[in-house]
Amino acid sequence: MSNFNDAIKSDKVKNYFIHSAILIDVDGASLNNWGKDSSNNQGTDNATAVKKVFKNGRMYAVVAGQALRYWWRESLGLNGWSLSPITRDDKVAYTDVNPIQYADDDIFGYMRALNENIKDLVENIEKKLREEKKEEIEQIKKEKNIVKKAELNKLLSKSIFENILNNEKIIEVTGERNIDIEIIANMLFKNLPKKSTKADDYKIDMSVTRVSPLKNSILSSVTPIKLINEFSTMARQDGDAVPYEKQSYSTVLKGMFSLDLDQVGTFTKINRSGFKNVTDITYEKVLENGTEVDDLINPNVQRARLNNEIRRTRAKDTILALKTIAGGAKRTTNYVSVKPDFIILAVLKGGNNIFDNVAVEENGRATLSIEALKEAIEDNKEYLRSDVYIGKASGFMDDISLNILKNEIIDITIHTGNINKTIDAFTEILDTVII
Repeated sequence: MSNFNDAIKSDKVKNYFIHSAILIDVDGASLNNWGKDSSNNQGTDNATAVKKVFKNGRMYAVVAGQALRYWWRESLGLNGWSLSPITRDDKVAYTDVNPIQYADDDIFGYMRALNENIKDLVENIEKKLREEKKEEIEQIKKEKNIVKKAELNKLLSKSIFENILNNEKIIEVTGERNIDIEIIANMLFKNLPKKSTKADDYKIDMSVTRVSPLKNSILSSVTPIKLINEFSTMARQDGDAVPYEKQSYSTVLKGMFSLDLDQVGTFTKINRSGFKNVTDITYEKVLENGTEVDDLINPNVQRARLNNEIRRTRAKDTILALKTIAGGAKRTTNYVSVKPDFIILAVLKGGNNIFDNVAVEENGRATLSIEALKEAIEDNKEYLRSDVYIGKASGFMDDISLNILKNEIIDITIHTGNINKTIDAFTEILDTVII
């Protein structure tokens, strides 16, 4: 086993990623079809066509990256994760956006655009404060000295905040609705001097966005496909049979993914699109069971991070779920396994996946390019922060020997084995890079 401890200790910027490429062998698959395809002469109105792309004039099957993520997330739920509940409002849907309680919100990211009206929550206390602070408000309005006016504003703001903290109803409701008390205090501070208030004066921006630390490609066939149009009928009912049609194919699908280990369990609250991961109150909750760390690039930006034991568990579970991943449409009649038949895993410093070209077409069939694998590893030795782990199922590409890599690559240890044992062995080394 190679020793990466010195490199990890010397790295000033520890931007570590799990990078992986996978291959899935499927026969008669109809995994992620869409509606009727005008480019094909399907004979029925009730038809579904394979998703496909064209490259160099040839047709390749495609499974959407979203479908793969759905199967992956479901697998984590079946393996013990409590998945974040989904709320549907009119034309939008969002998860609970609670990455502390729900690990899938952390790993898969989320977006919730929400302006919440809290007039019902603050109306009574606002009326009370407007009467109690009438003299103070008038004094601030009349004050001409900028410094003195700032001091009076500060005193009023502090008094408003103390009043809110003594209001049991507001404390209870803000906790339930995940609203930061300082936001309410600032709102009241702005509203009190007004003669009248509008509905918009009570809206607070509760929007949060988290870019997923887990990124994956689509699955696409390594070789061009030849489609089968399967014509079927529903004929058990009285009357005429109801025809329907679907397309299927046999191929080897390739894909890749990356998991940003620095971002797992780590959240920012910068008021900027994509960086407002959590509200202020959630940020503080993260710190109750974690710590505050600098941003990798900008030391002036602070991030809240869950403790490393939680982060390691989430990263490990995400990779371990590939051992039991299942899914796909038309499984009752076109059942196929979507568990990887080949997987390569490594931790690298940097976000570029080096294993994107390891599967190639040769004489009309899918195969592994040992030269491409060798080149990818040797050209990126300086960025590797773990050994390279390669798993391959027996019966899949048995003519390919990985011993060439072991014999010809020096300084980097190549571990080979079956899929499950390879994944298990790889996840054990995550303790050394999630620090």
